[in-house]
Amino acid sequence: MSAGLPWFDYYGADAKDLAPSQTLAKVETVGEKLGGEDASFVPVDPKTVITLGDASPNTGTDGNW
Repeated sequence: MSAGLPWFDYYGADAKDLAPSQTLAKVETVGEKLGGEDASFVPVDPKTVITLGDASPNTGTDGNW
């Protein structure tokens, strides 16, 4: 409040959740559809990375942080 920003009431805070959609409950993930397992991390080949701009990915810039 000291910043002068408005506050808003949240109407329906005590309302109940809607029932889940039966149609959306049938949606499968791509992994389920293809029968594969989800990989939590896929390594990236550094040769396939496209550098944007002229800066090296290993350099930082000075600034007022």
